[in-house]
Amino acid sequence: MTLIHGKFACGTFTATMDGETVMALRISPKPYRGTMTPAAKKIAAAMNAVMAGKKSPIKMDLAWASDFQQRIYKILQSIPPGEMLTYGEIAARAGSPGAARAVGTACASNRIAILIPCHRVTRADGQPCGYSWSDDPAQNKKHGYGFKQAIIGQEQTVSSKQ
Repeated sequence: MTLIHGKFACGTFTATMDGETVMALRISPKPYRGTMTPAAKKIAAAMNAVMAGKKSPIKMDLAWASDFQQRIYKILQSIPPGEMLTYGEIAARAGSPGAARAVGTACASNRIAILIPCHRVTRADGQPCGYSWSDDPAQNKKHGYGFKQAIIGQEQTVSSKQ
């Protein structure tokens, strides 16, 4: 396993890689102060591509995910950039109406931020909910919502230019 650090459109990332396969991808709104390696540039390009509505060119390992979680992750990947669905809408699309909490659990279990875009999910009342992808739990409580909104805003900006 290799750790790769870099920056993308909305912050920084740490990817856990097994060869060419993403095993985990954590993000943070903190600025990146390092030099981007070729591997980091490839991951950043994949993240930025997903945020622009394209399919990730990088292989992801989802062996850890249950069948239900994998169904949810496919639905998340089908949500257009900058748009959001509720947990309940995703549950219904997965053929499990009433399983909104299970969708929330699947989102919270997602190990591969941005490439599996759990940031595109909102509460039933349309209000944004927290986002826990920062490497720092204190940051999640303080900035999770703002970081999620920044990612959605970036997606909307890129989408409007296409």
